[in-house]
Amino acid sequence: MRPDDRHLPAVLDLLSDPARLWSPHGLRSLSKADPLYGRDDDYWRGAVWVNLNVLAVLRLRDLGLGMGTTEDGSEQEQVRARALSLAAGLRRNVVAAVYDSWRATGLFWEQYGDKTGEGRHSRAFTGWTACVILLLGLDLAEADDGGSASGGGGSSSTVTLSSALLIFVSLSLLVTFRRKLRGLALWAMERWRARRRDRLHGRDDGGYEEVVDLDELDGRS
Repeated sequence: MRPDDRHLPAVLDLLSDPARLWSPHGLRSLSKADPLYGRDDDYWRGAVWVNLNVLAVLRLRDLGLGMGTTEDGSEQEQVRARALSLAAGLRRNVVAAVYDSWRATGLFWEQYGDKTGEGRHSRAFTGWTACVILLLGLDLAEADDGGSASGGGGSSSTVTLSSALLIFVSLSLLVTFRRKLRGLALWAMERWRARRRDRLHGRDDGGYEEVVDLDELDGRS
């Protein structure tokens, strides 16, 4: 869809409608007004999927920033500002849902509930849920000055938001690669112990040094 498409305002209406696709935790995978919403397994029937929401944020941002210079107060300017505001609000909702669920469970989930934001279905799902990182630090220009789609609430300062995002990314990487980091630490410790044994037995670079092992002396006493 082009930024000047005449159907764009209607699409923005659909996306921002809490009775249909918009939720406090991201866009629903099925409209709340649909008869099949939340029915049966509820896999793609209302749950929030990060991959779809990331694509939506990126496209809304492009629509808002790609409309060129327009006159203040014009209809096109209003559409542009609205697209950017939706991108900013949706990004906040999605990142908050992933972060809050991770903080509560220590896991990234396959999907998130549109009512509570809790993680659901597959656990430790670092597939497309990991693409939430594409939203961290995303430049939305003036869009971050606004509130949610309904127009309420302000945002944190840039420094506070950047710090929070940095902590979130660092902790996420730590959780994701904790086993590899543990293995690396064990390998480094074993290497250190091996070199220490070599030094005790005079095999360090072919030389010989008399080394007193205090632990060994304590064991003999």
